[in-house]
Amino acid sequence: MNKIENILLQTKFIQNKNWLKAVNILKEAINKYPQEKMLYKNLADIYSKQKLYRKAIENYQYALFIDVNDENINYLIGNCFLSLKEPRLAIDYYNKVKITFPELLYNKAVAYSNIKKYEIGIDIIKELLKLNATSEVPYVLIAELYISLNKFDDAINYLITAEKIVGKSGILHYMKGATYSHKKIWLKAYFEFQNADKFKMNIPHFYRSYAVSCEKIGKINKAIDLLKKNINLEPNDTPTYIELLKIYLTHENFSKAFELINAAKKNIPFTIPLLVLYDELIHKIKS
Repeated sequence: MNKIENILLQTKFIQNKNWLKAVNILKEAINKYPQEKMLYKNLADIYSKQKLYRKAIENYQYALFIDVNDENINYLIGNCFLSLKEPRLAIDYYNKVKITFPELLYNKAVAYSNIKKYEIGIDIIKELLKLNATSEVPYVLIAELYISLNKFDDAINYLITAEKIVGKSGILHYMKGATYSHKKIWLKAYFEFQNADKFKMNIPHFYRSYAVSCEKIGKINKAIDLLKKNINLEPNDTPTYIELLKIYLTHENFSKAFELINAAKKNIPFTIPLLVLYDELIHKIKS
């Protein structure tokens, strides 16, 4: 085993326990062996794992200067830019990778979706699905892209296909529920959210979405319970307060409406929609 291999093996074993020590070892090695690509790459890998993406990019680029034909490094730099929410730069680096593999296609589709080029994202995911994907993840992304284009039937079709391939799951039920909500097919949305809930969903705003479908089909008490649950989980989510306040006003439960407004003042900015509902509450009480 040569000196470089020994250094890489040493840092591999210690980086999970003491990543700063691993960084220092690699930096010292780079000073001695400035033309060793793998030293820069491993240092960049550690920075990336610690979400220090700018430092990771810097060291990946040093490695790329040494070996301009290393497509994997272009892919890794693209991932860093994607994590930094700089999708256009991510795409520039992804496009330098000539070898096609699922992770590249998925991340590239995400990058295009982030700049609202949904059709391109869809085409890339379709290419990924030709590779016989057995995960629900690309199906969820293509459904989201179709929803962004208001092509709800296409979204539903891909989610149904995903269920046939990978089986039922909470995220697939949730996505179908969200799509039916966009189509205002509230009963189907309700049943999908109900099935999603059996999988103990941990998705932001899930209970709010579920509650809206409940309210639309007349399950008012359940809607109230779900909105309260969402407030407990996400006390800073303004739309949840608004949905619950609307229900209280519709059913003239003014005391609960006042309680909710007081709670909202402690947790969220008092936005214009809330002020409008507050004025409506005062008006209804006076009349």
